[in-house]
Amino acid sequence: MKLTELGLQAFGKFHQRSIAVADGLNLICGENETGKSTIHRFIRGMLFGFKKEHSQRRYYTPEHDRYRPWSGPDYRGRLEYQLDDGQRIAIERCFQTDTTRIYDAVTGKSLESNFDMDPRKEYSFAQKHLGINATVFDHTIFLAQLGGKTGKELAVEVADRLSRLSQSGREDLSVKEALAVLRKKRDDLGTVRAVSKPLGKAVRNWEDLGSEQSEMEHLHHSLRMQMEELNDALTRRQDLAEKIRRVKEHLEAAQTAKNRYDAARVLGYWNEQQDILTEMSQIEDYADFPDSLKPRLQEILTKADTLQEAVGSVQLRMEERSAEEEALKQKMGRFPADIPFHEKARQDILLRFAEIENQKRLLHGLDQEIGKAEQDIQTLNELIGQRPNLKKAAEIVTPMEAVLDEQDQLLRSSLPADLDRLKQKGREVIRRMNLQAGGALVAALIGISTALMRNPGLSVPWDGWTVAALGAAVAATAGALAVGLRKRQHRILHGSLIRQMTEEIHQNQQRAAAIQESVDEILAELKAKSLREVQELALSYRGFQDRLQDLSQHKKDREGKYREQQTDMERNERILLSDLARVTPDLDHRGLCRDHVDRYLNRLQEMDLWAEEHQRVRRAGVALQEDAVRLQEQIQALETERMDIFKAAGVADRDQFMEGCHKKEEYRHLQERYNQLKHLLEPYLARFSLEQWRDYMTVEPPEAIPVDYEERWITWIRQEKEWTDLLQKTEVRIAALEADMARALEGRRSLSEITEDLDRAFREKKMQEIEAAALDTALEVLASAADRRHRLLAPELNHRVEGIIRRITHERYKKVRIDEEMKITVTEPEGGRSVDLEMLSAGTVDQFYFAVRIAMADLLSGDRKLPLILDDPFVQYSPHRLQQTMSLLGELAADRQILLFTSGKREAEELGSMNIPYNRICLDQLPAI
Repeated sequence: MKLTELGLQAFGKFHQRSIAVADGLNLICGENETGKSTIHRFIRGMLFGFKKEHSQRRYYTPEHDRYRPWSGPDYRGRLEYQLDDGQRIAIERCFQTDTTRIYDAVTGKSLESNFDMDPRKEYSFAQKHLGINATVFDHTIFLAQLGGKTGKELAVEVADRLSRLSQSGREDLSVKEALAVLRKKRDDLGTVRAVSKPLGKAVRNWEDLGSEQSEMEHLHHSLRMQMEELNDALTRRQDLAEKIRRVKEHLEAAQTAKNRYDAARVLGYWNEQQDILTEMSQIEDYADFPDSLKPRLQEILTKADTLQEAVGSVQLRMEERSAEEEALKQKMGRFPADIPFHEKARQDILLRFAEIENQKRLLHGLDQEIGKAEQDIQTLNELIGQRPNLKKAAEIVTPMEAVLDEQDQLLRSSLPADLDRLKQKGREVIRRMNLQAGGALVAALIGISTALMRNPGLSVPWDGWTVAALGAAVAATAGALAVGLRKRQHRILHGSLIRQMTEEIHQNQQRAAAIQESVDEILAELKAKSLREVQELALSYRGFQDRLQDLSQHKKDREGKYREQQTDMERNERILLSDLARVTPDLDHRGLCRDHVDRYLNRLQEMDLWAEEHQRVRRAGVALQEDAVRLQEQIQALETERMDIFKAAGVADRDQFMEGCHKKEEYRHLQERYNQLKHLLEPYLARFSLEQWRDYMTVEPPEAIPVDYEERWITWIRQEKEWTDLLQKTEVRIAALEADMARALEGRRSLSEITEDLDRAFREKKMQEIEAAALDTALEVLASAADRRHRLLAPELNHRVEGIIRRITHERYKKVRIDEEMKITVTEPEGGRSVDLEMLSAGTVDQFYFAVRIAMADLLSGDRKLPLILDDPFVQYSPHRLQQTMSLLGELAADRQILLFTSGKREAEELGSMNIPYNRICLDQLPAI
């Protein structure tokens, strides 16, 4: 079995954090208080829960509340592990509601039905898959911080497991079950501390009655004691009062002696002050000496020396620049003086060369255009020759258009005149009769006729139907006029006008029909359907003719431009070749090419670089000259400032200035000592004036103050306070004793009644103790029998431990013995004698118990190679022991999983130095779920 994933959804300080666990050795790192122990206990809780073991009811351990989430009521987690057959099991626990879900991590199938549930509502999945119960788990593969030693509970478990294996090879026949029955009876009887059980109740009742009896006896005794204490208190009060009086006398005498001693000290300070004033008056002239300018003067002198060195360096560099400038002048003297070689000149050459190349491309284009024009002319001539009707249509289209215009005129000739007459007659009728309706009809008829005449774009076919329609419109108009005129007695006049107009229209229609016949004959001859088609044929012919004329003119123009461009290009090429030859005389003058231009440009660029270098050298020389001038100016400024400092200090040179600074420093020290003495005198002068201190010296000479004066003074002060406090407490105690003695016997039973109840309680306690002793004897006999059976397989455990301890200690310890109580003895390598493990060093003891845990885990689980879960167990190991243990872990990690929690770097460094592979997990970088 191996762990694969820890999901701390809400557990302790962790919220929604995940840890992926790898095969082999996993190093889980984190500083103190980062949650290593929390994750350690999380694994234990997910596998076995936080409930009391071997109980018939559900009792939570303190860890259940200790690892509640810091915020929120949710208290849960998820753990995933893989069995040896490859099956992946997922466990989800809600510690808040005490619910557990077990399912296949791949398929999601529920597995709760595969495991038994005990009275505590705990499934047996962990014990089934690990091969060990919670007790063995806690004392073997689950190693908490500083928890290396095994316990008595494990000894019982090991004895029971080994005895079962030694008897039948099975684990289902358990001595532990028999022991459990006896233990239950013993638990029902209880212990002397279990006050709710029979034995505890009997003992508690007997103890309470005994306490009451003792209390009464003590009370009688205390009354006598209180009287004695009261007498002692009165005597002590008198002694304390006398001590306080004597210590006050000591304090007064000591204060007087101290005043005489202080007087000598005050006068000494005063005399020293006067001597200092005398010395200060001798150097008072230097009191205001500007010694603050001393750092600046030193800075000026240092800077002046530095500037002088810089001036010499600048002059040397100026000489080097002059030599460079002369060499560049000689190089540039070999180049023609009138040839510009800057960037603009190079661009001008490139532009001129590009212009010549462009002219060549243009000549090529013109040549192509001339050839294309010739081809187009030939193509058009061939097209005109293939369609002879085009030319004929162009010849007859004009006469045909004239005939049709005549036809159109005939159709329009009479209608406008008649309409004008009708219009005139209508106006007369309107003027006479004011007939607005008749005038509107006439105006409509005039508008229709005018639109037909003035819109030549309307191709009106003047056939019979058109004339009939027009006649109908005229008839309708005439009818309307007739209706109006009938109303006004003018019917005869309008009828005459309509008949005249109808006759003229009929004549025009006949002429138009004759013209139409001649036009149809012409269209048939040209195989055209209408005049528009004839016009299009004629227009195409004229277009061909215009295109031929344009192409001929275009060809002529292109040929002229070609000759002009060719002449201009040849002239430009000769000029450019001449210019290039001035700089590159070795050119081939038979033709211009890109190589000529590139060689010319390279020459110009070379000269440009020389010119830039020459300018740079000149600028550098000018800059160096400016630097030299600036440095001289700075030196002069520093010299001026130095003289200003001497002038301000009233000295002539540096030596006099330094002497003045020394005198000013001496004056300052005297002034500081004077102020210090003044500060020392202030508390004394605050107590007495100077004259009063002198009086102390005059009345009686000062006595020598003892060396331990201060200690004695403090002792007297402390004694006075201490004795005063004791006197107050003594007086309070006297008052309390007097009050207590008055209340001592109120509400008390007689001593004889208490003694009678105490005898009955003793007989009941004795009966319960006899029954408890019998059960204890039975338990001891049965456990002893199990211990004897344990010895049969104990050698196997010893052998396994010896194999591990040899590897850890490099063959130093080879012989180990573990008895039924898990007591370990070791054969000492130096003398060969057996000693208790506790006689060895603490580090060696930890190594042995670590080996015992691994051996017992393998033995009790049937060599399942369970994972080791270690919470920083090696913090007290020396470097040598740590190296040995890390080497063992590296070997164990080859066939089992190890989770090592650590807060230091030693384990990682040892693993790295031995090239042992491991998976590092940092607690401050855990990914979110």
